[in-house]
Amino acid sequence: MEPARCWPRPSKLKAFIAQAKFLVGSRFHSIVAALSSGVPAVSLGWAHKYEQLAKDLGCEQLLHRASDDPSHLLGLVDDLLDNTKNDDMRGVLHQHAKQLKTKVEAIWEEVLPAIGLAASLQGGQDHPKASS
Repeated sequence: MEPARCWPRPSKLKAFIAQAKFLVGSRFHSIVAALSSGVPAVSLGWAHKYEQLAKDLGCEQLLHRASDDPSHLLGLVDDLLDNTKNDDMRGVLHQHAKQLKTKVEAIWEEVLPAIGLAASLQGGQDHPKASS
């Protein structure tokens, strides 16, 4: 495999992360890339955003804080090396991601008309078109 640091596009790095069994990371966007791909991620986070992300995706148990004992981190890694536990966590991530997607779509259904844009995305495009 090609080293990740040589890849020029974030989409290639996310695709690489998506193939992982799990990720241990301290950088927010690498954790987002993993979790949004259904890959369990142990967060070595220091800010509230890590906790909120984990809460939103139902994986608060994967947070490792600076105040935690190093054995806690080793335990998290051991758990994610276990295929059954890893698969269970992937199921949790998938279910929470599905719920979040439904909530976000409902929000956009209210927001787009309120700001004068089409209420739904037409033609499978990634960006809403202005309504005529």
